[in-house]
Amino acid sequence: MIVLNDNPIKTIESFAFAGLKYVRFLLLSSSVKHIQEDAFNGLESVEHLKLDFFNLRTVKPGSFRGLKNCRILTIDNSDLGIVEDGAFTGLINVTQVHVTNSKIDQISDSSIARGSQVEELHLSGNHILSFSQELEIIFI
Repeated sequence: MIVLNDNPIKTIESFAFAGLKYVRFLLLSSSVKHIQEDAFNGLESVEHLKLDFFNLRTVKPGSFRGLKNCRILTIDNSDLGIVEDGAFTGLINVTQVHVTNSKIDQISDSSIARGSQVEELHLSGNHILSFSQELEIIFI
């Protein structure tokens, strides 16, 4: 388990956690503004990734690549706005996605791909004005 609360981390660099292949839970709670592509690549055993109180404006493609065993992704109380196409690419075994109270305005059609393992999608407390037909087909 790694807990990195209340640290002045602004950017999570590519491969920042490479080599930590036995970590099962990662909690980051800080004012992170940027997650670079492949930031979590190398965390082979992480089952739950929890990101709280981030100042991200968007989740970009490749941000979560390499989290092969992650089952739960939580991004709460963050300042997102837009979840781009392919944002969750690489999260092939995730069954639960919690993105609550994160000021999301828009989720693109393919941010959560058809054929994914996602069974639960929690989006409460956001600013979503409409749901794309693609997501309606998958989750409704």
